[in-house]
Amino acid sequence: MPFDSTFVTKERLPIEHAEQIFNLPVGGVYGPYIDNGYYKLTRMMRKGGSVTASHILIGFEGSGMPGATRSKEEAKLKADDLMKQAVANPGGFAQLAKDNTEDPGSKENGGEYKDIVPNQMVKPFNDFIFNNPVGKIGVVETQFGYHVIKITGKNDAAKAVQVATVAQKIQPSEKTTDELFTKASKMEMDAADKPFADLAKQYNLTVTPVNKLLANDENVMGLGNNRDMVKWAFNKDTKVGDVKKFDLPMGQGHVVARLKAANEKGLLPLEEAKMVVAPLIRNEKKAELIKKKMVGTTLEEVAQKSGSSVAVASDVTLAAPMIPNVGGEPKVVGKAFALPAGKTSGLITGQAGVFMIRTNTVVKAPELPNYSAFTTRMKAESRGSVTNRISTALKEKADIVDNRAEFN
Repeated sequence: MPFDSTFVTKERLPIEHAEQIFNLPVGGVYGPYIDNGYYKLTRMMRKGGSVTASHILIGFEGSGMPGATRSKEEAKLKADDLMKQAVANPGGFAQLAKDNTEDPGSKENGGEYKDIVPNQMVKPFNDFIFNNPVGKIGVVETQFGYHVIKITGKNDAAKAVQVATVAQKIQPSEKTTDELFTKASKMEMDAADKPFADLAKQYNLTVTPVNKLLANDENVMGLGNNRDMVKWAFNKDTKVGDVKKFDLPMGQGHVVARLKAANEKGLLPLEEAKMVVAPLIRNEKKAELIKKKMVGTTLEEVAQKSGSSVAVASDVTLAAPMIPNVGGEPKVVGKAFALPAGKTSGLITGQAGVFMIRTNTVVKAPELPNYSAFTTRMKAESRGSVTNRISTALKEKADIVDNRAEFN
């Protein structure tokens, strides 16, 4: 990999190896390790501490500061004058920066940047703060203008490092590539008269189901972009049970695909509908069993009988019907607000379980002198959703046959 002299923080090193690389001594080597499809060796070249510095930026016409109209000479005169004021009163630098700097990123901080690592700033700025002692004040020119800089602190502990890395791409040999191609081609041919799952087992391959593939999809689960496979699956000449080999891009291998089922437009197939309905029915049956254990007229009696405990939920609101440590339970929260204070509910089947609640207190929202803020917000929200609602209404009313998949 081309050598990059930039110093980087630990967060910018390969995430799984950042700790080991960052803690290398200067000259130390880490690896080989695998990162992003490469085998790598990394050497620690240099370690850099950090500097805290404040600056006042004065731009001029033609510099990188937008809107600057003064000449370069005028900017230099102003910068020199500000430096004299800073040298005469170093303690007033922050206020001087707030009043004069044209750097919006540091203006409110009195021009200060903390923990600047080597090469983070442009070169003249970087050289000044790292080559001068704490307390030094000076003027430096960069492509952004003139900077009046004050060095306020230095930290020798490593904050950034400079590394060099040798990398070799991990890729199959020609022999491996040929063997995989032959294996995939043979499986494609054998699948014409042998069970697909048995063949996969014979070739020591994994069968991965891909459900709910749609005609206009670009991606196939587990493979990423593979529009050719989607087009084949929806082609009118492809029949259920057909098998085809697809080559993956960048020499990543091959996929042997079998069309398992094609769902026509209309009602959901039974197996797919079961996936949606079964959890709902299962929860209903669980609720019936739980209710049989929750016997009693008070929370304490029910808790004792069911082996549970009474918990307190505070600051529950209708606007966000959440119960702490449980989650969203709009039915339970709605019932809580409908109960008079001190009253106990019957059993309530919620989303996460069966509940019995007692409302301790209900705090009503205070009366407001006017509700203009709420009405303004609701009007703005309604106006903002008009486009989507019109689009949805047009789609519902339109009689359109979508044939895009045939042309893409």
